[in-house]
Amino acid sequence: MVQVCFVFVTCFFLAGIVSSVDFPRVSTKLGDINGVYSTVSFKNREFKVKRFLGIPYAMPPVGKLRFKKPEPVEILSPNPFPADTFGSPCAQVDMFGQKIAENSLTEDCLFLNVYAPHQDPDKVTGHAVMVFIHGGGFSLGTGNTYIGDRLASVGNVIVVTINYRLWIWGFLDFNDERAPGNMGLWDQQMALKWVNKYIESFGGDKDRVTIFGQSAGAISVGLQALYPKNKGLFQNVIAESGSPTVMSLVKNINENIQPAAYLAQLLNCRTENNEQVFECIQKSDSESLFKAFKIALADPRLFWNIMFTPTIDGEFLKSSPVKLVEQAKTDAPAEVEFFRSLSFINGLNGDEGGMWIQMIDGTKESYEDLKLSQEDLDDNIIPSILPLVTASRVKDSNVLKSLISSKYKDWKTPYEPKNIAKQAVKLLGDIYFTVPGIEIGRLHVNGPNSGSYLYRFTAGVERHPIPTPSWMDLGNHADEIGPVFGYHLDFDWFGGIKGEYSPPEWEWNLSERMMTFWTNFAKYSNPNGQDGSNSWPKYTIDREHYLNFDRRDHVGQYLHADEVDFWRKIVPMVEEQCHDDKLSAFSRKSSDTCDAEGGCN
Repeated sequence: MVQVCFVFVTCFFLAGIVSSVDFPRVSTKLGDINGVYSTVSFKNREFKVKRFLGIPYAMPPVGKLRFKKPEPVEILSPNPFPADTFGSPCAQVDMFGQKIAENSLTEDCLFLNVYAPHQDPDKVTGHAVMVFIHGGGFSLGTGNTYIGDRLASVGNVIVVTINYRLWIWGFLDFNDERAPGNMGLWDQQMALKWVNKYIESFGGDKDRVTIFGQSAGAISVGLQALYPKNKGLFQNVIAESGSPTVMSLVKNINENIQPAAYLAQLLNCRTENNEQVFECIQKSDSESLFKAFKIALADPRLFWNIMFTPTIDGEFLKSSPVKLVEQAKTDAPAEVEFFRSLSFINGLNGDEGGMWIQMIDGTKESYEDLKLSQEDLDDNIIPSILPLVTASRVKDSNVLKSLISSKYKDWKTPYEPKNIAKQAVKLLGDIYFTVPGIEIGRLHVNGPNSGSYLYRFTAGVERHPIPTPSWMDLGNHADEIGPVFGYHLDFDWFGGIKGEYSPPEWEWNLSERMMTFWTNFAKYSNPNGQDGSNSWPKYTIDREHYLNFDRRDHVGQYLHADEVDFWRKIVPMVEEQCHDDKLSAFSRKSSDTCDAEGGCN
């Protein structure tokens, strides 16, 4: 049985055992960087890995740089820089009970980690590079929990994980120099610039860079892939369970000032104007902001009142991704042209909506016995999502509620509470993940030379990163992360899984297949490898093939075509007829664009 190692620093550094030269060192224009060696095993094979942890890629975003765009590091101090321990996670708020957020109030957090294999690269130009952007709803998480040793070793690539600013620290937007917005996205780009500039010193090929991310990280890589000025920083994109076309995710500027005003009220500040609100936020330390968040979170109905997400800032995002989808139907804008110039793997899990169970019922003990009535679905859950999927943002429409209720009713056992809960999971998964995911895939594949691949992950893994009841068996949100990283994760942070964990043999085999596909894509822009075999067929607009990951993989077609048609055609059409609204939710023209000076139309 393969043993899983979750240590964070290599055990070679025991006093008196390792000589002073038994560590990897690289020389960069920033200075010398000393790392540590690690050994990992995978399926009875042992690998040696070079780790460089906690490297600052930007100046600390504190003091005058708080809420500002990141500024690059010009020199590392001390020299040589000891890259042997992780840097601090970014200050964050705890939405779902992950223990790390309770201790993460540090704003000096813009660090990255480099995992380099000890093997020779596959090309003389160096190893292909994979940069991972973590998820967490733009509010929590850290690159430190995704250990890149196994992925780097088995696939013979360099893996980079990063921190970026979260929640109010990363996405406060006052539409001026005080807080220009999207700081977290600019942090990600700064990390990509760092990789482009310095990864050759670690043996990497700066012209073979793949960005990949999960959930909000997948949304992030999608947004980075829609920013034309990123040209040359990466060539391939992998989005695991996330699309920037999620309705109401990307906000206009005023929508991100509202939660700031709400927090200022909780901090007992005056809020008659934006200047008072900003002054209040700016003078509040991380602990005070975190306490205000906890107060607001006590009422689940106020959850969305305190969330900060990317905004249409007129620079990084000049238009909402939903708007770009509409524009591309007639004439593809520059953002879409850049996106289509990249190779793209897009993926969805079988039961994506499982992550919202905590919003349906907030007690972990009740997940297994969660029972919903049809009234719960019709009168609570469906009305809560209507503003996200309608042009007029209606909260109450009997026609739409009836239409959606009928669509998501299990007509074989319509009154079985457990099956109603399953249908609620499907509904929420379709709204937030599957329909936007297929939509972004279709946007990409419409290009003349697009290299597109689609997957579905339905494997019922033994352990889950987020709480998952046994009645969900198609792969919850985030379940693919374990296989992608060779089960080298801080599982204790994710799901409270204590100690070392070794999955069953079939999961090790699944992990090997997925890591091979992912790293082949990084090397060759084709998950099938250099020979381009068709075990994973391309996703094309006429055939829409996808690869389903399970105990045994298989190829399918037209994934979620029915759901996309329902939400993108039928629901807007019914709304127009019922509400005499000429603008569908997917061609909204108000507050959907901004110029570089911040003026919105």
